[in-house]
This record gives sequence, C-alpha cells and structure tokens, in this order.
Amino acid sequence: MATVTNQPAAVQPTGAPFLEGIAALRETNEFAAKTHQVLEEMVTQDKDVSITDASGTMHTFASLVKLDREIAAQRSSLANDYADKTASLTISATMGYRNAVEKASGGRNTLITDAQGNDNIMVVIPRFNYEDLELPELNLGTGTMTAFLTNGAPRSEVMISKYINSTLSTGGFASIGGAIPRNYINFDTAKSLCTNKGSGWHMMSQHEWEALRLISLKFNAEMRGNTYWGRTHDSRFENATRTDARAAGDTTGDGRTKTGQGPLSWTHDGSPYGVCDLVGNVWEWVDQLKIVDGQIICTLDNNPSAAEADWIAQAAFYDNATGTPKLNSQVVSQSDGSQYSYSALNSNVTKDASYVLNELMRRLGVEHAAPSSKGAIYARNAGERLPLRGGHWYNTSDAGPAALALNNARSYSSNFLGSRSAFFA
Repeated sequence: MATVTNQPAAVQPTGAPFLEGIAALRETNEFAAKTHQVLEEMVTQDKDVSITDASGTMHTFASLVKLDREIAAQRSSLANDYADKTASLTISATMGYRNAVEKASGGRNTLITDAQGNDNIMVVIPRFNYEDLELPELNLGTGTMTAFLTNGAPRSEVMISKYINSTLSTGGFASIGGAIPRNYINFDTAKSLCTNKGSGWHMMSQHEWEALRLISLKFNAEMRGNTYWGRTHDSRFENATRTDARAAGDTTGDGRTKTGQGPLSWTHDGSPYGVCDLVGNVWEWVDQLKIVDGQIICTLDNNPSAAEADWIAQAAFYDNATGTPKLNSQVVSQSDGSQYSYSALNSNVTKDASYVLNELMRRLGVEHAAPSSKGAIYARNAGERLPLRGGHWYNTSDAGPAALALNNARSYSSNFLGSRSAFFA
C-alpha cells in the first residue's frame, strides 16, 4: 500500500478483513434502516412499536401519537371528574344557602337559582282572598285575588323578588341584597331580562304589585322608602347606604340606595322578611297593563305569557289632558302628547258621571272606592303608555305604594327606572 504518484488507477485484490468490514457496514445500514422505520412509526402511528437491539433483545414502546391520545383521554376524564365534583359542591352549597334562608325566615323567604346561575332571594306570598283583607271600604269583592289566578286557575303562591333587580358581573338580572339597583332600562329590555331568567320567571305584574300594596294596608300602612336622596323625605333618620357613597340628604350625585338596606318600614309588611324598596329608590316597570290613547288595556288575571295583542280593552279611559286625571267612558280632553294630568293621590282620581264602576279596575289600583295608599298618579292619554310604580329617590310625597306613572312610552329610559322579577313555582 505504498504511495504511488503519477500512475494510473489500479485494482487491488481484497482480502478477508475487507469483506468482513463490508458485511459489518451492510448490517449497520440495515439496523439503521429498521431503527429509522421504528422512529417514523413512533411519531406518525397510534400503536405500540418494537425494536431489536444489537444483542437481539426486543424492546416495545407506545408511540408518541398513542401517548398523546392516552394523556388527552386522561385529562378529559380528570376534567369531567373535576366538573362533576365541582357541580356537586355547588349544588350542596346552594342547597345549604337556601335552607339557611328558609330557616331564618320561617319559610317566608327562599332562594331560587335562575337559568343563568344567579341566586335570587324571593319572598313567598301565599294565596289569599279579597275578603281576607277585611277592608270592605275598598269594595274589592270576594274570591281569590287576581295575582294568584292564571287563566282562572288558582296558584297556591307567587314569589316576588325581595330586592329590585341588579345586574351582576355574570350577566342577567338578580335579586340580591346590598347591590346597586339596575337603572337606565326601558320596558321591553326589563321584561326580556326577567323572562330570560328561565321557566316560571316574569316581570312583576300590576296584579302582583297590587297584592303587595293591599298587604301593606294591613301590616305596614305607612310603608316608606328612599324618597329624598337616600332617606325618607318626612322621616330623616330612615335612610340607607347610597350607591354613590354620599350622605343621605345630599342633593348631588346619584340618590339611589343599595337594595334592602333600609329600615323595616321600607318593607311591604314591616318585617325583615318582606319585599324591600317598593316605595321610592327607582320607579319600577310592571307588566300586564297599559293605556293606549287613554284606554286601559290589561290582562284579566296574572298571565305573564299572554301576548299584549290578547290583553283586554276596558270600558275605562283616563280623561283630561291637563289638571287632575278623570276616569271616563271615553276621552273628551286629549293630550297633544306633551301634556299630562297629575294628582298627588292616586285615590283622588275622580269619575265622570258616564263612567261605569269596574271591579277589576279597583282590584288593579286604577279605580278607587275610598282613599287608601299614598302615591301620585301621572297620565298621558295620547299614544301607548306603560306603567311605572312606586316613585323614585326625589319624588318625596308623590312616591308611595299607590304611585302610578302612565305617562311614558315603552322606550323610555332614565337613571331612576328599574324593575323587579316574579316567579311561578
């Protein structure tokens, strides 16, 4: 194997060592090819792969694809198990909360979780008859109150949101204490937010509002609320925490108070378990009654699923474009749309000689047989007008359980407008 310079190539004969080297290289190449195939299967196929080492020992491994699938399945199983356990804990916690609410109130309050997952404190109002009120001067007749009838069928109870609806970070409407009442809301939005809470939920109706007003005559005839910038206008020490953190009586800022933080005189029955803030704070949209060009149109009983087109027009009209509203069999003095009539007491609305007395109108707080609850009335007898109840935080003596505003279109929105939900079990 000496070095040869400037000579043509020459074929040298090969010996046994060279042939052995070639064989070893061939075996190495074959081993490398098999190893490459195994590696390719490990990253591309969902299976177990095997490889034999130089000593002839076979080794079996799960491919990376198979490992990924098995790990994903384990993660999914763990996630489902976690979700099941979390849901179970949530249900247990909610039931514990509900039991605590019911135990503390003797069953007069309960907790209902709506379809959006929001907890709502509700006041249970058992069915009663008009004669049970023992208020014959109101001439309301006898039998089951309309709030507990749906298409004539009786209900054992209705549940009313203890608090004015608030908007939570999770979305939707909820009845919770110590929250900021939702405002800047028109009629249709308020109604949708109530019905979107799920089956059985609806915006509080005129029938239900009147049930609470009549109960208040028995148990808290002087029901008061936030009627002057965080306090009661004629009882200054009755106050609650304002949403803007200003002092009660300060006439700047936002005069709303947090839900349910007033004294017991601010509940419908004067108890810790009553419906809060019906008087003042924010006007509340109610459903199932409206006026169109002064004519009263309503449901005959508490039927939130009834379309407005199916509400019944009554032979009752709010007359007088200005001055004091008058109940009439027709409209004689029509508003031009900018005018409205007003009375400091709803129960002072007069009746034209042609007006036919109507028991349903008395039951709905439209017609009054005798003075009863405090609260003003506003009526605009041109166009469609939807009802607001209760008054707001600077209405002073115009606010009250009988306060009724029928001077706004359904699109009206303001910082002093809110709403409340109700529920059929």
